[in-house]
Amino acid sequence: MDATTRQARKGPQGISARTEEMANLRTRAGLSLTDLADRAGISLGHMSNVAHGRRRISPRGAARVATVLNVDIPDVFHT
Repeated sequence: MDATTRQARKGPQGISARTEEMANLRTRAGLSLTDLADRAGISLGHMSNVAHGRRRISPRGAARVATVLNVDIPDVFHT
């Protein structure tokens, strides 16, 4: 197995979102995706990609999002 195949199996670094849970928690908090991104200090583009499962987020970013939503990290991200 070459390095590219190993990396593809390993996947990108970071934490992936529980997309439905994130949307539900965000809605219950009365926040738009823009509001969540702003309050968490994450660009809207990156937050959108994370929320739709297209990108992963750093542990620090996951902690900021969870704090804004007033939940624990595992409530909104796969750990």
